Amino acid sequence: YYKQERIASHARSKIIGGYTTQKSHMPSTHQYAIGWNAEYFINWGKSKSPLIEKYLLQCVNTEKQSCGFQYQGELIQTGYKI
Repeated sequence: YYKQERIASHARSKIIGGYTTQKSHMPSTHQYAIGWNAEYFINWGKSKSPLIEKYLLQCVNTEKQSCGFQYQGELIQTGYKI
């Protein structure tokens, strides 16, 4: 609202923590990471080494799942190789 006049409205997700942003409206850096989830990282780790896969499985199974997502994303972006 601006001066008691509504100037914009946005769709709201009915899912807790969900979002309705269209991929085309996201910055390219966010579009890149849109498919990142536990399965994606585990498969990536498996393609690199059994040890990386084991580490990622442990990360996903901890209470702090986010412990790995940022770090794992950095590994992928920097082209980490064994």
